Amino acid sequence: MALIKWQFLSMLALLAAFLFETRTAYNWAYLMLILFFGLRLFQRRLTEQIAVRRLTPQLSLFPGEQKEVVFQVENKSRLPFAWISGLDRIPTDLAGTRPKKGVFSLPGRSRVEVPALLTARQRGVYVLGPIEIFIGDFFGLSTQRFLVDDPQTVLVYPRIYNLEDLNLTSAAVIGPITAQKRIYPDPTKLAGVRPCQAGDPLRTLHWPATARTNSLQVKQFEHTVNVTCLLLLNLDRGDYESKKHHLQTELAVSTAASLSAALLRSGAALGFAANGVLTRRLAQEKINLTGSGPILRLRPRQGTAQLVQILTILAGIETQKKVGFETILAEQSRRKGSAAFLFLVIPKDSVEIVSRAEELVRNGYRVHIFVAGSKIRHPRLLHRPKEAPLQIFTAREKEGARL
Repeated sequence: MALIKWQFLSMLALLAAFLFETRTAYNWAYLMLILFFGLRLFQRRLTEQIAVRRLTPQLSLFPGEQKEVVFQVENKSRLPFAWISGLDRIPTDLAGTRPKKGVFSLPGRSRVEVPALLTARQRGVYVLGPIEIFIGDFFGLSTQRFLVDDPQTVLVYPRIYNLEDLNLTSAAVIGPITAQKRIYPDPTKLAGVRPCQAGDPLRTLHWPATARTNSLQVKQFEHTVNVTCLLLLNLDRGDYESKKHHLQTELAVSTAASLSAALLRSGAALGFAANGVLTRRLAQEKINLTGSGPILRLRPRQGTAQLVQILTILAGIETQKKVGFETILAEQSRRKGSAAFLFLVIPKDSVEIVSRAEELVRNGYRVHIFVAGSKIRHPRLLHRPKEAPLQIFTAREKEGARL
């Protein structure tokens, strides 16, 4: 509206100069033309001295978590800007409230940081940007607008629950693993000392510690072999109920994330496999996937880094309808000679999957099946002793459960 008014005034001044042909009329016409055209051209060139960059590194959030992102606007010229407005385009699922434009003046050789608050609502891979910049002059004649294409990825991980909040018992799930974890001590890796107990061999005595404490002390060694666990997630779209597809998928993904966190905290080495697909943006991130083909795999590893890798995959994984879960199980059946635990997270315990699980048990695996939200079709496998090689658990989010 202001631009139209100045255009009208400029043309009116020019018309008056032609009609009256006086010095004053021409001066006004020249002044209006300089202000309207010359100032806009000068301002457009001056905007090239504006630099915009993000200050926040890649973000990772959990649902319900809030974090602030910041971008910086820098004026590299010596001339000031009357006002500048910046707005970062934020996806709806990350915007707690409607984003507000930050309006500020910018003196020469200065910079301003513009914050925005993100509120994660549901898991996913989101992209911030572009940043929209508006620049105005002191006279209100015109406004320059340009976009800064500087995208930033935001990962929203799935919820991680305590196993009890998923209707699962930690002792039943983690207990057998903890009991079998410490085998094959490595005599080259000293982990500490402890008081001698009946049955300790003499070769394990730690003589310096014995002399220092005036009591028999024996060496404790690190263990070279930990139980290897594999978590297999079924994301075959055809196995999920169409009316409950979203709820079942999110429950299955959250169950996989919660089991991964619990297993890695217990010290187990955990591998991961799923027949899902990654979102296009997540496929560009650095994930240590192994092999090629339709199955996403991570090698078994321990520690927080492995959990981050699994959560990153789970943040942007989606269902597909080309590769059935039996493909993963058949491939695993061919890998014999292991006493590993297999954790199967599935939407339903079909006859085919249970039959494959029984075959895996015969190959030496111990298999725990976690059914996400569906009615159990094989109740005989529920509530079995901890030592049973094949068990089924029902994963259901308890009311009021929190991250």
